Amino acid sequence: MENKTKYLDLLEQQIQCVREAGRKLMRLHLPLVYDSFEFGRLLDSHDRSKYTKEELEGYVSFYFPSENAEERETDFKKFVMAHHHHIHNNPHHIEYWFGVHEEGGLTPLEIPDLHIVHILANWVGKCNFNQDNFKDWVDKYFHKFLIEEETKKKLLECIKIILDAKI
Repeated sequence: MENKTKYLDLLEQQIQCVREAGRKLMRLHLPLVYDSFEFGRLLDSHDRSKYTKEELEGYVSFYFPSENAEERETDFKKFVMAHHHHIHNNPHHIEYWFGVHEEGGLTPLEIPDLHIVHILANWVGKCNFNQDNFKDWVDKYFHKFLIEEETKKKLLECIKIILDAKI
């Protein structure tokens, strides 16, 4: 129970960082068209799925792994399933925005501006929570994402503005 409490405390801190990042992004006047009220609603409900039975135990196991090797393997499998559930139920993750072909393969889908700004808030907030430099994070990870071309252009334009603003 103690690990669950510790995880919930960490989760609340991380969510607060995302909400704060989202409020800062709204003040930057990014070149995106979205309803700010709806974005505020998304920030208020950010990562709510991590409190569900499908995700909570897996994330607790990831952040606080067992010392027993066999249990760690089981814990990792729980986390993989929890994370899979999370990214496929939360449009603030790039991985949510794929079309999957029956014959195999993925097609990145265009992401609506409302979810682009939420993705950016998630990235900036997570960097702030982890005390990572956002530019370093972008340089290390952005090129690894499979992103639809128009969406990629918008993200890169917004990232430049965010880096210039030094938030």
